[in-house]
Amino acid sequence: MALKLDMSKAYDRVEWSFLEALLLKMGFDTRWVKLVMALVESVRYGNKGWIKWCQVTCGAPLVSHMFFADDSYLYCRALEQNTSIDVWGRICSILGMVEAGDDGFYLGLPNIMKHNKNVVLGFLKEKMRKRVESWDGKFLSRAGKEVLLKSVAQSLPNYAMSIFLIPKGICDELEKMMCKFWWKSSSKGGTGIHWMNWDRMCAPKE
Repeated sequence: MALKLDMSKAYDRVEWSFLEALLLKMGFDTRWVKLVMALVESVRYGNKGWIKWCQVTCGAPLVSHMFFADDSYLYCRALEQNTSIDVWGRICSILGMVEAGDDGFYLGLPNIMKHNKNVVLGFLKEKMRKRVESWDGKFLSRAGKEVLLKSVAQSLPNYAMSIFLIPKGICDELEKMMCKFWWKSSSKGGTGIHWMNWDRMCAPKE
């Protein structure tokens, strides 16, 4: 199993007694809270050898932890005897935590990619729509619109595109929203006239 711990500056910003009271108030199991507090209150841990390292294949190095910036990853064997419940339920029961749902988000992206990408990644269209609508009613020059489209609108889906293959249908709809905003007049009403073919608009500069 792998645990990702993010204690973002807890040593400097949060009083330890407050952190403990907050975790208990949020409903975390007492054993889990004690484990977290043991890590916070002391820089020494793992002396008892309870965390067993992992090895991905024969001959590979033994890995027990990895540190990157403010993130900590712990890799260990998930062993529990004499139980008939599923593995995820067993781990959550031991740690006193609730398993994240399929529709959860992490770092702004869906935890699980289901078969219908158009539904899962539909939030990209909503983000674009809200952003473009927030510009409606503003008196913007062509140059101002160009800056907003290139620096803001086109960058919205970039992060998701670096992780997932975005369906062509979603890309087309995002493009339509930007095109509509470009040709639209400054007034909130009206759609504007598309004076030039989009393919010609997107021709290479050279």
